[in-house]
Amino acid sequence: MADSRDFMLGIVIGSVIGAAAALVLAPAAGSETRRVLRSRADEARARSAEMANQARGRASEVGRQVQDRVQDVTGEARHRITDLREASHAPVDWAEQQREAVRRAWEAGRQAYAEKAEAMRGEEPAGAPGQEADTPAADPGISADSSAPAASEAA
Repeated sequence: MADSRDFMLGIVIGSVIGAAAALVLAPAAGSETRRVLRSRADEARARSAEMANQARGRASEVGRQVQDRVQDVTGEARHRITDLREASHAPVDWAEQQREAVRRAWEAGRQAYAEKAEAMRGEEPAGAPGQEADTPAADPGISADSSAPAASEAA
């Protein structure tokens, strides 16, 4: 790296010395030499302005391309995040549906039990008159109007 700097410095110094020697040793008059130098300086200035405009245009184009790409990547990331959020709710929704199905089944079973117990209370006892039939409601641990356990216990 230092070698290339030294080389470039040598080129610049050599160019300056060469230009100075050309001015001193030029066969043209001073006014003619100044006119030529001014003309070349104007040309160099015009070329550098043109190159600067081209560089600005290219930088602007690259900036637009980068901005477009960033917007594309950002949009894709947002889309994926939305998909992941929706996918993360699926197991919760499934569990909620299962819990609700168990609750409905529990309620249906409880209702069927209550209806059966009520129907059996209305029938004549199978034994002798005055003897109470063996019904589910007669069991002291079970009653037709007992409340169901909470749905969270059943699930």
